[in-house]
Amino acid sequence: MSGKPRRKRDRRASRLRQHSKESVQLPKHSKSDAQATQTSSIHRSRWMAMCLVAAALLVFVAVRYWPGPSTETRSDPTSKLVDHVTLPFYATGNQPLEEDPAEDGWETEALSQQVSQQWKRMGKLLASANKLQDDELRLLAVPGFSSPLLTPSLSQVCYQDQQTEVRRAETTDFGNEASSDLRTTIVALSEVVGDDLRFTAKVVAIEQDGRRAVTRQWIELSGRNASTVVEQHAIWEADWHLDANKPPRLAAIRPLSWSQTLCQQTSPWLVDCTQAVLGATACYQTQFQIGMNTWLDVSQDTRDDQLLGTPGLAIADVNGDGLDDLYVCQEWGLPNRLFLQQVDGTARDVSTAWGVDWLDASRSCLILDLDNDGDQDLVVAMSDYVVFAANRADRFEIQLVLEVNDPMSLTAADYDSDGDLDLHLCSFRRSETSPGNRQHSASGAPQTMYFNSVDGGRNLLLRNDISLSDKWLFTEASSEAGLEDANNRHSYAAAWEDVDNDGDQDLYVANDFGPNNLYLNQWTESGKPVFVDVASSWSAEDQASGMSATWGDINRDGAMDLYVGNMFSSAGQRVTSQQHFKPDHPKVKAHIRRFARGNTLFVNRFSDNRFQDVSQDAGVTMGRWSWSSVFGDLNNDGWLDLLVANGYITGVDSNDL
Repeated sequence: MSGKPRRKRDRRASRLRQHSKESVQLPKHSKSDAQATQTSSIHRSRWMAMCLVAAALLVFVAVRYWPGPSTETRSDPTSKLVDHVTLPFYATGNQPLEEDPAEDGWETEALSQQVSQQWKRMGKLLASANKLQDDELRLLAVPGFSSPLLTPSLSQVCYQDQQTEVRRAETTDFGNEASSDLRTTIVALSEVVGDDLRFTAKVVAIEQDGRRAVTRQWIELSGRNASTVVEQHAIWEADWHLDANKPPRLAAIRPLSWSQTLCQQTSPWLVDCTQAVLGATACYQTQFQIGMNTWLDVSQDTRDDQLLGTPGLAIADVNGDGLDDLYVCQEWGLPNRLFLQQVDGTARDVSTAWGVDWLDASRSCLILDLDNDGDQDLVVAMSDYVVFAANRADRFEIQLVLEVNDPMSLTAADYDSDGDLDLHLCSFRRSETSPGNRQHSASGAPQTMYFNSVDGGRNLLLRNDISLSDKWLFTEASSEAGLEDANNRHSYAAAWEDVDNDGDQDLYVANDFGPNNLYLNQWTESGKPVFVDVASSWSAEDQASGMSATWGDINRDGAMDLYVGNMFSSAGQRVTSQQHFKPDHPKVKAHIRRFARGNTLFVNRFSDNRFQDVSQDAGVTMGRWSWSSVFGDLNNDGWLDLLVANGYITGVDSNDL
């Protein structure tokens, strides 16, 4: 099974290992758009299908009419060359698409699914509060339902400017007055939120006792009221009445926390200008707007976990006109794109002209000055290689190609303080499971320990030695610099920063399936930098599903704080909080429960050699699947805000990840 992929890799490796610009050529996109890629794939598929049909006919003719051994040596001259074989027959089954968790002893999970459906019913009623029907209300709540008004009478202003106001309230701020029925609760809440109402409830805890159940859920509610955009976040505790063969019905709602943002403008803070910027380029309609689902169907790379829709991008001024340009990485078979910004804000596709429309699956890229000549160069991490290209004013020229293993991301800093930028590369899988070598096991395979995996890839520190050579040279310095300690994780991302304010660059690595690394840069007596992993002693391991990391001084005390993107899972929190989940393994249970909590905000207490986890107090754990995160002052008030990119490839079925 591994022979063909290996030979393919060797051919590409021998081609790409040539470092001179005359001999190194990566696959390029020869058309102005991606339709040719799709068309050629379809033609290849048709040609392969025709070949398969022809081969099948040849086999049939050979078996049917090829002359057998001499009849003189056969006892039965009419016998066939191939004996008749009876294959086992399996009747058509009616196995459901989804298993019933109750069959595995998880009645509470089956109940939580029903509760989630009832919350969806609640959302529909909120959206049509002006025409509620009694029979609809009876399907959702029992007679005697009680709840305080879910918008508190008392709240505290925690942020306010000319356009935005943020308020918060605790349980005691809701008062003791209860509404008499569900209708009053729904109408009052919908009047606050207004039109274009959106409601989401995530059940994070559940307990069942006979015909009564209690759930805790995270609530998100938003809408428009006149010229004001309203957004509410709350935690509700709900009592449910259970009847056999009927959906659970609400008996009471108790708000535990609440926050509300009022924005005095009709448009959001961040608006989507993609079409305005890229709409005039051919690839916008023929490629970008089609979406990953289409390209996944026609891609020839069908290996597990390879086509996740996770390529990166980089922004910088590549042609020296003072305007930032854009480089976009893409999946296998789709050309990478370089867009030059025009004076009117639109972009022009110059991918082919600049020689960077490579077709290799690309995960990460950086635009930066690697050779200290004053212009911006390009480095791209592909599925099996890192490509370095020098800026030649109107094109990029490949100077170096390094063969690497399953790269996920790149980050740059001058770690040795010699005046040039060095690179750190995160690798997810080790060599024997590299996609370039052979079909690999999935991330959740049995050999991977979910919360403490040590079968990941080997990250690389690439020292910039261009100044020491007449050609581009990057030296692999991981061992020399002390970065081999715990260098066997499933690493997604890394971020450089001077953590201890000693004037040099330290490194934080976010790992999936295990603890993260915090490498402090400590110089030896000989004047060489050596890194020491202090993540455990500094309380910065954050043992979860690390996918991103960003630094920023959130409290303006002069020390850089850290935000780590993980995965928030309402199902994980719900299951791990129940008594019959791993009752005999409390440590394992705690580890897995930590995985489901979500993102982490660390405040830097470097004077005490530690980080303080303030995630829950700051209310920043729920970032969903946080592939990327960054600090930035979005509203220009002098304080850092957080922007988290999350989600996954959107399918037709909302339950299909």
